Amino acid sequence: MFAITRFSYWVLSGFMNTSLRFVFTRVSYWILSGFMNTSLRFVFCCSLFFIALASFAQQKKLDSLKMDVVSEFKPTIADAVKINDAPAYADSTSRIPPQTYSIFPKPIVTTFELAPIKPAQMLGEPLDRLYNSWVKIGAGLYNTFDGEGYYNSLRSKEYSYGVYVKSLSSESTLPNSGYSGYSDNAVDLYGKKFYAKSTLFADLDYTSNVVHYYGYDVASHEMVSKDSTRQRFSYISPSLRWVSHYTDTTHINYDAVLRYFNLTDLHQVNENNVFADIRMRGYYQKQLVGLEASVNYYDTHSSTDTVNHTILRATPSIDFKGEKWKLNLALPLVCDFSKEINADYYPSVNFNYNVLDNIIIPYGGIAGGYDTYDYKAMTDVNPFLSPTALLLNSSRHEGYLGLRGSLDANTSYNVKATYAFIDNMPFFVTDMTGLANKFDIVYDNVKFFNLHGELAFQKTAKLKLLAKADYNHYQMTNELRPWYKPEVEITLSAHYNLMDKIVLKGDLFFIGKQLAKTFDSNGDVVIKQLNGIADINVGAEYKYSKLFNFFLNFDNIANYRYARWNNYPTQGFLLMGGISLTIL
Repeated sequence: MFAITRFSYWVLSGFMNTSLRFVFTRVSYWILSGFMNTSLRFVFCCSLFFIALASFAQQKKLDSLKMDVVSEFKPTIADAVKINDAPAYADSTSRIPPQTYSIFPKPIVTTFELAPIKPAQMLGEPLDRLYNSWVKIGAGLYNTFDGEGYYNSLRSKEYSYGVYVKSLSSESTLPNSGYSGYSDNAVDLYGKKFYAKSTLFADLDYTSNVVHYYGYDVASHEMVSKDSTRQRFSYISPSLRWVSHYTDTTHINYDAVLRYFNLTDLHQVNENNVFADIRMRGYYQKQLVGLEASVNYYDTHSSTDTVNHTILRATPSIDFKGEKWKLNLALPLVCDFSKEINADYYPSVNFNYNVLDNIIIPYGGIAGGYDTYDYKAMTDVNPFLSPTALLLNSSRHEGYLGLRGSLDANTSYNVKATYAFIDNMPFFVTDMTGLANKFDIVYDNVKFFNLHGELAFQKTAKLKLLAKADYNHYQMTNELRPWYKPEVEITLSAHYNLMDKIVLKGDLFFIGKQLAKTFDSNGDVVIKQLNGIADINVGAEYKYSKLFNFFLNFDNIANYRYARWNNYPTQGFLLMGGISLTIL
């Protein structure tokens, strides 16, 4: 410890005078020896040593400075370092400290009552006024009289009823023919009862049609009276029908019909018919499923024979449809109980596809059926039928392809081609017994082709135009020709309403040539050709008021006495006029 003190004294002697060195030395010794322990004295002495050494280094003087110059002196100025002070701005945006809060849920009981709102009502157009009665009376050439009338109940939500009567008669004797007068009279009572989801219909029809068998050679039979050629068909038919009107898919809609008719004539024919039919349709999942079942019983008594048939039919069906297509599948099953039991089925498939927005709709399928030809059905076609004609039913199977659609908003079209196999197709032939002025029926199996075209135009309710044409071809099995079956049939119709005051209408009926089967005195077949028919009819009606109108008709303008049936020429030009009244 003494050595360190002495070293410090030696070092300090270089820059302290004698008095200061003495004082420093003594104080250091006094402190180190009397007041510090050994460790502290050691630390202090070391500190004092380094202080003294530093002091010595600062007091040492340099005697000389030697510098070696290796190149010429080039004075330079260092680049100035600019102080770039960015301006400070005060942030004025107020910072919202995050909020913390808690919600104490507490239910609040509220009450709300709905106030009734009156339903919106549409202001519709006022209903047209209805009138109870309407009468039409007219007269024309050939002592022709035409009367027609309605009586209806007024508007009701519960029921509807009415009566319709009609009488048309004419008296004429055509050249080279017998008396050709005729009359058609009809009375129809009808009523409806409306229920919530269905409607009940009731009808009672009565008709009395009188014709004369005037198709004979007057020169050879001068003494024939008109009473001996008179024929009258009296027909009466009550019927009931019940139809449902469910709009939702969970219910089955039905259409049930019960009808009876009796037909008698002046030649001991008495025919009775009972017909019952029910049709049911409903949805199963997304398909429309249907079932039709019927019973058709008819009994025909004539002076020579009695024919009766009981025909049972059952037709299940199902409809499928997509966005643009529809498919209907059906399988009619028919069983005819008569002298022999005949059963058959007629698969039916109908498919159509809407190619372009109802503009082009191709369709096709197969179909068939069992057609009944009773006495009433045949006399509706040819009233000069012999009362003893043979009556048979017919069976057909057919396939068809077609195209329908619309050309614009007012014009629609339909083209269809059909090929069919028909068993027992009926054809009328001349009955050579008596005056040879009646017709019998022969039957043949036929392959039949039909091409049908139709074009319709309607511009609102003012103008309506219709054109139809048919081409028919028959391939016979036994008969030589398709008797009284024209090859070409054309119909043109027009209807124009001028300012609801004048109504004009016109029709053109064209039937191509026909072939008739007759016999000579030896019984050999003679084929007779009947010229084509062109019947042009024009009519006009003037509406003087809502209650009073005039009408004028021009029938068979060409005054052509054509023959629809052999030896039965028609009347020529017929002018008829009259009035119609609406009665309050």
